[in-house]
Amino acid sequence: MKHKLYPDYDFKSVGDITDEVFDKYRFIIFDLDNTIAPYEQHEPSEQNLRLFEMLNSKGITFAFISNNGESRLKRFCEGHGWHYVHKARKPSARGVKRCLDRWGASAEQALMIGDQLLTDCAAAHRAGVDFCLVEPIRDRKNLLFRIKRAIEKPILKKYRKEG
Repeated sequence: MKHKLYPDYDFKSVGDITDEVFDKYRFIIFDLDNTIAPYEQHEPSEQNLRLFEMLNSKGITFAFISNNGESRLKRFCEGHGWHYVHKARKPSARGVKRCLDRWGASAEQALMIGDQLLTDCAAAHRAGVDFCLVEPIRDRKNLLFRIKRAIEKPILKKYRKEG
């Protein structure tokens, strides 16, 4: 049984995830903030658009998930027809399962990509979905995030030591 807070994959950034990993899945669920875009970026970058075009060309469907309110996700996805789940309440599996239900997908067909073990990884694994950890684009420095990163640091260190 895999550890609920250990990622199935670990990459520096979304752009570093290999085709070999993407080709294993039909559905990708992206955490938005600090995974795909920094908090202050409200629209997809050219790099984001190239990634999403590549996924489309492979027949991979994708969506975005966030604990934020709807306005952040709606603005990012507006005009593209991309599905999103706001107020996902991660680490609850609720938002991840909503994506799977919308697609009629099984957990085995999906991969979630995010930058946090305590929220993103836990939510993915609670829903039975594989998880890919990426480093945060730009980490927040507020107290809550410093505490979460301090808790995650030894877990990540042990995971990487175990290989």
